[in-house]
Amino acid sequence: MQEQINERSVSLAVRGTKLTAETLAKSLNRLLAERKKNSLKCTRENKA
Repeated sequence: MQEQINERSVSLAVRGTKLTAETLAKSLNRLLAERKKNSLKCTRENKA
């Protein structure tokens, strides 16, 4: 019984970590895309 609880606890921790890593990756991609977009916008304004 205790072994099953331990296995489920570890499984839940692994899934939680994976979800957190995926969320972090998505957030960083959005941040980089936004910074790139703003950088291009500033470049265009400075040329005009």
